[in-house]
Amino acid sequence: MDLAKTDRVFLLGIGGIGMSALARYFNSTGKNVCGFDKTPSALTDKLLEEGCEIFFEETPNRIPKEYLSNNTLFIYTPAIKNNNTLYQFIEGNKFHWNKRAEVLGMISKKCFTIAVAGTHGKTTTSSLIAHLLSELKINFTAFLGGIASNFDSNYIRFQEGENNLGETEVIVLEADEYDKSFLHLTPNISILTSTDADHLDIYGDAINLQNTFQEFLNKTRPGGLQIVHESLEVEHTASTITYGENGSANYKLTNSSPFSFNYSYENLELLELECGLPGIHNLENTVAAITAILPLTENPKSIKSALLNYKGVKRRFEIVHKSNTAIVIDDYAHHPTEIGKFIQSVRMMFPNKKLTGIFQPHLFSRTKDFYKEFGEELSQLDQCYLLPIYPARETPLPGITSEIILNKMSIKKKEVVSKDNILDIIKSTNPDILLIMGAGDIDRLVQPIATMYNEKEA
Repeated sequence: MDLAKTDRVFLLGIGGIGMSALARYFNSTGKNVCGFDKTPSALTDKLLEEGCEIFFEETPNRIPKEYLSNNTLFIYTPAIKNNNTLYQFIEGNKFHWNKRAEVLGMISKKCFTIAVAGTHGKTTTSSLIAHLLSELKINFTAFLGGIASNFDSNYIRFQEGENNLGETEVIVLEADEYDKSFLHLTPNISILTSTDADHLDIYGDAINLQNTFQEFLNKTRPGGLQIVHESLEVEHTASTITYGENGSANYKLTNSSPFSFNYSYENLELLELECGLPGIHNLENTVAAITAILPLTENPKSIKSALLNYKGVKRRFEIVHKSNTAIVIDDYAHHPTEIGKFIQSVRMMFPNKKLTGIFQPHLFSRTKDFYKEFGEELSQLDQCYLLPIYPARETPLPGITSEIILNKMSIKKKEVVSKDNILDIIKSTNPDILLIMGAGDIDRLVQPIATMYNEKEA
């Protein structure tokens, strides 16, 4: 379908972080945008404010009549199952029908595309790239998997600078591995941050996942760059360059402290850079972002000052309360590796403090695959409260509950609690350092918890 000739766009699952970015894109280009989602959220509230039309009832008669034509592009996310009534209606009427990833491929096909892939680090790295491009006054469009605090959005169109590529537009994308979505992309610069096992309900095993990440790298356009973390086992070609902390990497992170580092490559050295995010993994994400934008700037020395203004991504090591007596940090971490790195980063910052965590497991399948690893990583805490599993797109699996994670945790202070009583528990225990972790609806607890701390200390 010719996107230029489309006058209306309907998004099934419009409230998702990736889908809402597409909705914003089409809305900003003058299309009429409508969509469905199961429940209202901060994202759907914002889309409504921006002029999108949204409904929450799973009934086909809620789709406006003017959208029921071949001039409408219908987009769906794999999170929507084919037993959804709206899905069946659209499929049955044979309207133009594309996955979100296919549409991103269509949008980026004629652009200079920077695509960030990996089990972890995609959102931080891609938001860093977007931030650096804006600070260096390079025009671009970005589709992010989180709300970049500098822009307060997951969709960014920056047109206040220049573009040394002429009429070719620069696009920054997160390359999502779920459902092999990223294979619809053909980037000029592909970044691969990590390949830890995940989404085994789709891939079956870690080897198939690894092979698919390799397929993504192979999609890099001729003459492009493959920017790969030094630890990853991938096929190296003339286009492959590595980054990381070890001496074998092409682009090196050196002299690192919790927040700062040096960046070096051949004759280029940038000293005492600060990204505002703790942890070696975030410093390495910054190295990847810098490496990606180097071909687009003639002034790499300005990167140091540009980084100073980076505010991070909402729900990525986001400090939502800070005082002399308590700190509350919210993070989207939902994979054992992410949780481990998050806790380690906090421990590095506060080595003598007691760490209390609230974790909501995301998906029954992921819990089944990694409950032992979840238990091990969460045992780095001093105390942990587990919420019931957030099902998202899944139905329950027999015997798979938060208790199987609890049983693998080696710490003594641990329990499974409900969302209904967690606020009372936190109020009565008043942890000095509280970590909120998970990718489900635990985000709805963040503001109430922060408000509770603020009121206590008012």
